[in-house]
Amino acid sequence: MIAYLYTKTPLIFFTQNLWRDEAFSYLLAIEPINRIISLTAKDFNPPLYYIVLHYWISIFGSSEIAIRSLSLIMFGLLIYVIYIICDEIFHLSIFGTILMLILFFINPFLTYYAFEARTYMMVTFFIALSYYALWSNRKKLYIFSITLALYTHYLAILILIAQILPSLINWKLKFFQKKFSSRYIDVYAMLSSIKSASIFITPVVLFFPWLVYMFMVHDFSDSSFWIIRPPSFDLWYIPFVLYTAYERVFGEYYHGGPGYFVYHTRLLILLYAILFLPLIIKFQTLKRTIRQRHHRLAYYRDLLLWAFLPPALLFILALITNPLYLPRYFIFSAPGLVLLLGLLILSLFQNKSDWIHLLMGGILLVTLVTMTHEFNLLNLKYRSKRLIAPLINEIKTQMNEGDYLYVRSELDYHLVKYYMGDKMAQVKIYQKVYDQLPGFVGKVIIPREDVVSSLPIFPNKVFILSYNSYEIVSAY
Repeated sequence: MIAYLYTKTPLIFFTQNLWRDEAFSYLLAIEPINRIISLTAKDFNPPLYYIVLHYWISIFGSSEIAIRSLSLIMFGLLIYVIYIICDEIFHLSIFGTILMLILFFINPFLTYYAFEARTYMMVTFFIALSYYALWSNRKKLYIFSITLALYTHYLAILILIAQILPSLINWKLKFFQKKFSSRYIDVYAMLSSIKSASIFITPVVLFFPWLVYMFMVHDFSDSSFWIIRPPSFDLWYIPFVLYTAYERVFGEYYHGGPGYFVYHTRLLILLYAILFLPLIIKFQTLKRTIRQRHHRLAYYRDLLLWAFLPPALLFILALITNPLYLPRYFIFSAPGLVLLLGLLILSLFQNKSDWIHLLMGGILLVTLVTMTHEFNLLNLKYRSKRLIAPLINEIKTQMNEGDYLYVRSELDYHLVKYYMGDKMAQVKIYQKVYDQLPGFVGKVIIPREDVVSSLPIFPNKVFILSYNSYEIVSAY
């Protein structure tokens, strides 16, 4: 059973070797706190995750499992928040709550990043908590959670926009109604609206000092970036990408080239069916809900914005400026989509005497679970981590005090340093120019002296690593 869990389920990601971004997380987190703050301001993420990871490592150690456990804990907290949303906000039955939690436990996007030592699961938890606080009118909890989300990931600002938008539209409608129905503007009502808007203004004010500091020290002259610009037709695949975290580059594992194939299209069609079919067949109920201004409709609106506004905005920005349309950058929208899908499926089970709706809901649910399981099996293959620890250990056993390990690719630098452990100071980048290194490779923690072009003098030797092979050389 243990062997099955760690080879045929997402737990396989828990024990695999780190990949370079996770190694970067570790190397940054072991810096002193003041250095973490200054380095993250020069990098591409705020400091909160790395500060928490710093103390986490000091307590639980630096193994792959220990480092990744922080994200797993955040996933567990996310599941708990989803449970209380289902119970206290949506008032779902036991069946509905269990169904919703199952959809979260099997979701390919969330279960993959639950085992990755990066910021993504932490920001997802904080944003889910912010929605619970917003819907339950817990203002202090909302300010706390969305502020921490901003200090975890810059793109959390997109969720703040999604949360402000409904209130902004309602405020404008009320303002113009007052304006045209009266000769005078209701000053008291305006002040009241401003006061209610403070729940959104306060997190921005709390985050502003960090933005000022970041703009003061960050080098914006480095415009290099690695994400490719998506083709325009990818816009239609947003539900699929948001549900699975599929990245076009991994298409090589499926069909020898980037893009989509039959399986992806089938899953995409299923997701669109779940999003639209319940609304079509329950159109009369929907009209009655709109007329009665039922609170459930506001939840659907918020979930739609939560799920689709961030990826849609990033997609549009990717077409006109730096491409930031990458699934992991909008992982915090995945819970919004899963909640929306779950509620729409459950809406078909409301009338237990309507066997047609029950049958349709059952078919959609079973098909979604089956296809999700198929995708998860594929995920175990195409998202497996590179096995590098045995190679580095082999090199370490041959190294003496004056020897070095040179990496030909700067992408291997952080990863090799992590597995070199107490010998990480002997790792260098070979035959590169420091000023030409792109910032996205974690340059903020690469010292200039670690980029070299000369070999040590014999009897000292150097191990030159080229991905999964190495050679031993020295200068005479």
